[in-house]
Amino acid sequence: MRLNELAICFLDIDGVLNNNESKDEKDFSKEAISVLNTLYQKYNIKLVLCSSWREWYTFKYIENLFVENGIDAELIDTTPHYIGEERRASFNLSELEYMKSVPPDSGRNAEILKYIKIHDIKRFIILDDYYYSNDFLRSHAICTDMRYGLTSKDLKTAEQIINIKEE
Repeated sequence: MRLNELAICFLDIDGVLNNNESKDEKDFSKEAISVLNTLYQKYNIKLVLCSSWREWYTFKYIENLFVENGIDAELIDTTPHYIGEERRASFNLSELEYMKSVPPDSGRNAEILKYIKIHDIKRFIILDDYYYSNDFLRSHAICTDMRYGLTSKDLKTAEQIINIKEE
């Protein structure tokens, strides 16, 4: 099956799978895992990692961590990497100010837009605590609160988003 025939979930880790109550970054929230597994069971989502973890850990390590934490959905790929943090440091912006100031065609916006274009993705959702400045991507994103991560309250919205099919 080709990627453009699948429901893709662009997934961040910090602030989505883990939260402020996690013992450490690898202690994923049971509630977040439950929501992700429900999306997998209902829509057979495939995971594409957009997290900065893709720069720190190997794909195999993250894949094994997902399995160990009970995530049923298959991790199939990662987005390309864009280096843009220099701008934040040079302007001394808060994280939210920085995310809102990122042009809609750069940063994580660019990484996901490029992936969508290369693979002709039609159905997707973004689960991230990052604010997407690109309107198109924001319409497909659930911006989680890092204090709680992905919660069952996000499930209905996630299902509505995953059912959007771009033509």
